[in-house]
Amino acid sequence: MSEKKDNDKIFTVAECIYTEEIDETTDELVKKCYQVVINAGRNENIKKDDKFVIYDLGKEIFDPMTGDSLGKLELVKGIGKVVHLQEKIAIIESIKYRKGKTRRVVYKQPVSATPISFFYPKSEDIIEDGEDQLLPFENPRILDFAKYTS
Repeated sequence: MSEKKDNDKIFTVAECIYTEEIDETTDELVKKCYQVVINAGRNENIKKDDKFVIYDLGKEIFDPMTGDSLGKLELVKGIGKVVHLQEKIAIIESIKYRKGKTRRVVYKQPVSATPISFFYPKSEDIIEDGEDQLLPFENPRILDFAKYTS
């Protein structure tokens, strides 16, 4: 019999795994975090490919009409899936992508139908899809929170 997973359980980030990359806009070396380690693994029935949202808690929000507390705002730092498991830890990798840029080139045919117009290119569309880019977690920190998401 398999153990039931507690999808309401909240874990914490125990470590951020940084990689160094050259920033395209500044040509400077920057550290980016595509993977975080959480303080739970097989001991909490976590499975490979389980999805988690990584977040921190912001300020407390109050209902403007009643003054009642609505709770603390969750500041989402990214969404990821489990890529490696150990008994008490799991590595979660970002799964958020930015769509690649699309470039469209249009060549127009001359309006007049003169003999020289045959040397000009005809109207043509060229669409080039850019490669999707994996986004890192946004400023993750040790003791940020991790919870299951769909």
